[in-house]
Amino acid sequence: MTVFAEDDEDEEHVPAAVAAARDSGMTAVGISASRLGRLSPAGAEALATLWSEVGLVESVSEGVSLIGRRAALTFPRGDTRLPDVLVGHGDRLSIDAGTNRVLDQHRGKVTLDGGGVDRWRRAFDIRDAYCRVRGIDYGVLIAPDTFSVHAEDFSAFGDDSDDRPVRKILASPPDTARLVYPLAALRRSRERGIVCDTVDSHWSGFGAYIAYGELQEAMPRHLGRIPEAEVDVVHRLGTGDLGDKFATALIGEHTECFVRSPRSRRVWTNGVKNRGNMGLWVSNRQDLPRGVLFVDSYGWKLQRFLAESFSSMFVIHSPHFEWEVVEKYRPDVVVSLMAERFLIRPPDDHPAESAVVTAARKELGSRLPSLVEVITGSVEG
Repeated sequence: MTVFAEDDEDEEHVPAAVAAARDSGMTAVGISASRLGRLSPAGAEALATLWSEVGLVESVSEGVSLIGRRAALTFPRGDTRLPDVLVGHGDRLSIDAGTNRVLDQHRGKVTLDGGGVDRWRRAFDIRDAYCRVRGIDYGVLIAPDTFSVHAEDFSAFGDDSDDRPVRKILASPPDTARLVYPLAALRRSRERGIVCDTVDSHWSGFGAYIAYGELQEAMPRHLGRIPEAEVDVVHRLGTGDLGDKFATALIGEHTECFVRSPRSRRVWTNGVKNRGNMGLWVSNRQDLPRGVLFVDSYGWKLQRFLAESFSSMFVIHSPHFEWEVVEKYRPDVVVSLMAERFLIRPPDDHPAESAVVTAARKELGSRLPSLVEVITGSVEG
């Protein structure tokens, strides 16, 4: 038996409970929740492995989850939610943040009116028309919120409404632009691995791989798809952007995914954080098409897979369609990636400040590489 307590182990009632258990013929140990919270991911896994070996828990992952739940006792969280975080069944976390009002979107309390849906439709079709006359294929990948992928784990917060923005947009799609919303594929893949990191607001590496496959199937240009036999899936323990919001960081399960023998590598980045971040991937297959990828934070784990389809792929962190980038690099394929929750705000593809200008402002000397540098992979810092 393990006794968990919010107090230190030397508090009077803790050793008394341990002693009573021993008198009953059980092996017992007392551990304070705060001490559990100071365990590293490796330490938590080691303790969970010990518990599993002696039969206290059925699996190491169950033990790690238990450690995370007990450690969270040190945070005054109430019954079901924290500021900016939803705590669902099994302590799965989902974002409930700020101006996007994620939970209210999923409940249907905050949504797009007809004008908002039309603005998205027009924006997608204008981007697509601009690309078509230049011989460019354009696609949009919408990353589903964890709340949708694991809706049953958040049922206590209400049903996932059909009035949320992504559903309205998909019900009235653009005329020509291709929208990919891989919710069904991610839900189907949950038995094969963790598709949304349990303590993070994003998809896992494995989830990114599943979404990448759905995008590849939807694009008109045959880009090929990395078969599962050529990727490595790694299960690990760690924290994430939501787990870090607790006073004692919550540890959760992650399923990472990597290309075993990649032919593409990232050769340059401007080092800018978030909007304005740029990167260049170059392949040893120069017969492949060139690509441009506009991303938000979901793009970090997607890039490694999508880059395999291109001779070179230029990536820029931007919610907009960056016309200057497309004009300069003359890609064969352009993809916009965005989180579902950001659809609540219709786009402005002519903002006061482009992501290129933002990059230069954030990082003195940050610039767009030349087309020759992109094609040859010879970008200098």
